[in-house]
Amino acid sequence: MKGISEVIAIILILMIVIALAALAYTWFSGIFGQITSTAGTNIQNTANTMNIQFAIDAAACSAAPCAAGSTLSMTIRNTGQPHFDATKTSFYIDGKPFTGATCTASAGCNATDMANGCAYACTKTTVAADPVPKCQSTNPAQSSTMKAVIASGLEQSDIIVC
Repeated sequence: MKGISEVIAIILILMIVIALAALAYTWFSGIFGQITSTAGTNIQNTANTMNIQFAIDAAACSAAPCAAGSTLSMTIRNTGQPHFDATKTSFYIDGKPFTGATCTASAGCNATDMANGCAYACTKTTVAADPVPKCQSTNPAQSSTMKAVIASGLEQSDIIVC
């Protein structure tokens, strides 16, 4: 039995090497393309999150000591460039969740897409099951803190004024 000629053997080896090189190129370019795309998206999301800023315009309770039947209110305002969803804001009084408030965005603003300068005001008539804050005017040494936390994790605090 005769073997294949040297010329055909070299051509076959070259074709196999070229096919393997093309396969490796396709595989690596797919992996690096996906990594680059994911990294770019993550960097953009991080930059947007870092630029988010908001401030508490007011935190107040209608009557000392904010017992059941008082009206508790808080207003936050977007002071940064990126928009954020204010409807995903969590409120806390002295570290305890305060839920069930009625919230509205200021005129011309969208609560789910808060632009720079837009305000989001929340109010709630307290009930017995709510956390009862201490009031600054009742006892300045034991004032309560109201905290707002937006979806990105950024938080702001203010002392409740009665």
